[in-house]
Amino acid sequence: MRATSVIVLLAAMVIGLSAPAWASPTPAPSCPTLEEWRSTTHDGNAGGPVPDVMGMTRDAAVAALAQAGFDTEWRPSEAGSDWKVNDQTPTSEEQADCGSTVTIDLEASTVTVPDVVGQSQDQAEQTIRDAGLEPSVASGEAADPHVVDSQDPAAGTKVAPGSTVTLHLRAPSPTGVTVPDLSGLSESDARRKLEDLGLTLVVGSGSSGSVSDQDPSPGTVVDRGSSVSVTLTPGSESSPSPSPSPTPSSDSSIPEITPSETGSSTSLPAPWLLLLLLLLGLVVVVWGLRRARRPARRTAPASVVFVPRADPAPRVEVRELSLSIDFVCHHDQGRQEIREIVR
Repeated sequence: MRATSVIVLLAAMVIGLSAPAWASPTPAPSCPTLEEWRSTTHDGNAGGPVPDVMGMTRDAAVAALAQAGFDTEWRPSEAGSDWKVNDQTPTSEEQADCGSTVTIDLEASTVTVPDVVGQSQDQAEQTIRDAGLEPSVASGEAADPHVVDSQDPAAGTKVAPGSTVTLHLRAPSPTGVTVPDLSGLSESDARRKLEDLGLTLVVGSGSSGSVSDQDPSPGTVVDRGSSVSVTLTPGSESSPSPSPSPTPSSDSSIPEITPSETGSSTSLPAPWLLLLLLLLGLVVVVWGLRRARRPARRTAPASVVFVPRADPAPRVEVRELSLSIDFVCHHDQGRQEIREIVR
């Protein structure tokens, strides 16, 4: 029993000592900075991971490698500080000895030369400057306004930033037309604008929307009758805005119509019409009640006298006929009666 306890205790100690190694992996070794490595004495060679410096400028790559403990060598040796790394040896997936040299290959930053042939001189120079290049006009004479006949380097060439682009000028065509800027216009507006200048619109891509690109570019001088190809952006054409209402004329002979005068002068508003109908109905009711309270008319008595005669045909004769009409006036407190007898 005692021997078993001793064996269990030894096993627990072995497990306890080895558990930390299982729980966390051993961290990869790294180098001190290049300055620290050079300032101390080292026994043997230690290694560390190489950082990834692809795409960095020359100065940024040198600083990153020195921070990781490596020296740097670049090719070509005349490369500028703004040149970028396009290759490195060893790569970032390898390890190297601390203090060793990493070789980087550099390439100059480039700019694509824009196409300015056909543009006026002022427009071409501005386009070249916007691209980070420097325009230069070749010697020679040309009619004013000057038009670019050719350029050197050609459009699409990759050059270093700040490089010079030489422009060769020519006299513009007598029928030359400067291409306008059509950006943001609808197809119908762009077509109308070109037709006014004697040019033709060609829709290169897109079936609806507004102009997002055009060829030739704005400012290019082309012959009258030439075509301008545009690209329409779907869904970017806004719905037509309602036309503004016409501004009233300032002519004093036209009277200004105020809101109070817009209705008919003979028509009554609905509330007044209802009140008038109510008053008329009340008058009719009162008149009917008063008429019902009047006493019935008395008929005048009539007398008939039969006079016998000798002739065999008796005759009826009306001696007296009376008619009584009563007029009653209630304007006074007393009752006044006027009677008239018609005979």
